[in-house]
Amino acid sequence: MNNEEIKITEFDRLSFNGSTQMMKAMLPYIPVNLQHSFAYAIMFREFSNLRHNISKASSSELGICSVNHQSASVSDILKDLRQYGSEKQQKFIDMMINMLQTVSVYQQYMQLLSGSSAGFSDSFDFNIDDIMKQFSMSGSNP
Repeated sequence: MNNEEIKITEFDRLSFNGSTQMMKAMLPYIPVNLQHSFAYAIMFREFSNLRHNISKASSSELGICSVNHQSASVSDILKDLRQYGSEKQQKFIDMMINMLQTVSVYQQYMQLLSGSSAGFSDSFDFNIDDIMKQFSMSGSNP
């Protein structure tokens, strides 16, 4: 994923404003010995914006950053994460989504054979640390 394709998350929008983007655009034009300090100043400015926006926002405004965890399936999470990944990570996520769909079809088939009326959902337990390790091994540098 090249720099022009990086998507901004809803959480990032809470710290975003035009002045910080202009400061980031100026960074290459600042003398090299001052770039690190200037970069830290930009990050501090974004943190301040985030803190300000969170403190003034109502819980409904912050709700854009949250999902009902009980209704979110693993497939839903993977589909949302996919847009932020590198090409290699996106292929890995596609493979995982296909695997979930295959398991779902298999379980539905087995339920049909057994005459069970219980529905299947892919919202089974999973370990987010394991998923994040897989992303880092598949080239987490977007």
